[in-house]
Amino acid sequence: MSDFFRFENRTCIQAHLVAQTAVSVGSRVSLLPSESDLPVIKTPDGLPFIPGSSLKGVVRSYLERILRALGDAKKAIQKERLWACDPLDKNRLCVPPAKKRELVEESSWRAREEGKNFDELLAQAIWEESCTACRLFGHQWMAGRVAFRDALLVNAEELPQLVEVRDGVGIDRDLGSAKASIKYDFETVPRGAVFDFQVVV
Repeated sequence: MSDFFRFENRTCIQAHLVAQTAVSVGSRVSLLPSESDLPVIKTPDGLPFIPGSSLKGVVRSYLERILRALGDAKKAIQKERLWACDPLDKNRLCVPPAKKRELVEESSWRAREEGKNFDELLAQAIWEESCTACRLFGHQWMAGRVAFRDALLVNAEELPQLVEVRDGVGIDRDLGSAKASIKYDFETVPRGAVFDFQVVV
């Protein structure tokens, strides 16, 4: 049986993210008239945090750029080619829907002919077709192997204030200048905020 079906190890990465500049991870627009137009996302206790999904997206995007460069250079580790598909372009997915249907049919046939487990055959076939980035972070047919926890603020008592409110101005796209009557404000977490960061691989 493939290594894909066995739990062999687990790595936990724990660190602190220190804000070198103000951080703004926006929540949805507030419905309260006294609130900022674009508040930062907060826990039920009112503390700002960075969602794990936001961190995962940034890391995946950065890693995909590196993998594309390595893929173009035909780099490999243990005879496995390093590459990344484009999850935003349906024509450049590593396992597009048509390919997945083909793998389902092939795995179904093999399960009947060879007396093997269909789910295991399909999972292995999808794994083999998937790019390096999707094997690590997952895609629509396969779960990822990396979990990013929400990064919680750990030094709230050391900050002069939890959030700062800043002003912004709407820009007219045609003129490239400030648009009349389009002033808004937004919240940021101040410089020096420290967030607890955890990744489980």
